[in-house]
Amino acid sequence: MSLKDLEKMGLLKPEKEWVQGELTSTASPRLLLIISIVAVVGCVVIAVGNGGLWTWIGIIAFLTSLTAFVWLTVWSISRQ
Repeated sequence: MSLKDLEKMGLLKPEKEWVQGELTSTASPRLLLIISIVAVVGCVVIAVGNGGLWTWIGIIAFLTSLTAFVWLTVWSISRQ
């Protein structure tokens, strides 16, 4: 799909409104790092848990971090 196709569909701003220079994010890098660490630890705990209680703890940790990541990125986009 080309840029012109995306523009025709209304998914892109006109070229004159594009931001020049470096893009920035309002999401906290520290919070994103913490969320990422919890997600990775959750995946490791899922694998080590071998279907027992630790597997469920890992699933909860991973799903919580996934929810936090989605919420944080949507929130940071809505602030721009």
